[in-house]
Amino acid sequence: MRGALFFKNGNLNPRALWKYDAGFFAETSNDFYNGLVYLKTANGLVAVDAKTGQEINNYPMQFNDFAFASCLEGTDFCVKAINGDDVYLSGLEKDSPGKTVIIDKNWKTGEEKWRVTNNGIERREVFLSSDGDVYTILTDTVSVDNLVKLNKETGAEIWRQPLKNADSRIMFVSDKNVYLFGRDTELISAFNSQTGIKLWTIQSNSEEVSLFHLPQIVGRNIQLIDGTLIDEITGKIDNSQAQPMIVNNQILDKVVTSHITYNGALQSYFDSLSQGNIFPCIDSCPRKVSANDNKTGKLLWNTPGYEFQINDGVVYIQGEKTISAVK
Repeated sequence: MRGALFFKNGNLNPRALWKYDAGFFAETSNDFYNGLVYLKTANGLVAVDAKTGQEINNYPMQFNDFAFASCLEGTDFCVKAINGDDVYLSGLEKDSPGKTVIIDKNWKTGEEKWRVTNNGIERREVFLSSDGDVYTILTDTVSVDNLVKLNKETGAEIWRQPLKNADSRIMFVSDKNVYLFGRDTELISAFNSQTGIKLWTIQSNSEEVSLFHLPQIVGRNIQLIDGTLIDEITGKIDNSQAQPMIVNNQILDKVVTSHITYNGALQSYFDSLSQGNIFPCIDSCPRKVSANDNKTGKLLWNTPGYEFQINDGVVYIQGEKTISAVK
């Protein structure tokens, strides 16, 4: 089974950087900005220092369905991104049926800085660059989707780029470009972050790219989850490091995978779900996260944990009541 080919039983501990004790269920969000990691806990969102794990800020909020979405209890609005005191929410526009709205709200004061209306009932994702620039996809009055860059202070449009059907809806932002990945295709498109001009579109044979498995920046390249490198400027593909059996994520020299123990066998959790295998002990089966050497397959470490996120070479592992940062 893919993802378990290199796995061996045993307990090798990773190098721990820090552990945050949430006292109850916690998980990492997809947000890593300004040296901070945002954790979703039973008591709200918590910002901690990425290097030390020290709590920097706390955003007390309750979620409707905590395990699956960051939607605020008693409202239709979901948290889509967060940066400092700015929380970006998306939800239905009550006064305009059939439309949704994106709101930038100062969490400390409760003040609404700006709002942008979208034609359609789909809640829109919000993506931020390292310096806080705001990107989203908005549908216009003739049902055409547009990639849009918004002024982070006012919400005014800086540029708008109409999208074709082949352009995707899963976004990744670097300092240079904005990337769209195929939802049902393997196309990847790059747009200049300053002008919105499309630079290139390529066909990739990479494993699935999703909001949970976003690429990473390696030098002048973006690196996909199977190890494929793509030059940001030219779109040239380098498959020399690609590993087609990888199912979760990769950081340069390591392959990181989530496993579940069932009937005494270690199996890839995500692969099994994608194949329709629902384990009878889905909530009680022992779960571990492992890292293997990308070239040799040697087990580097194996530790208890559930889902994980990777950012800047650090693996953030979700435990029963904790978030651990390891290498």
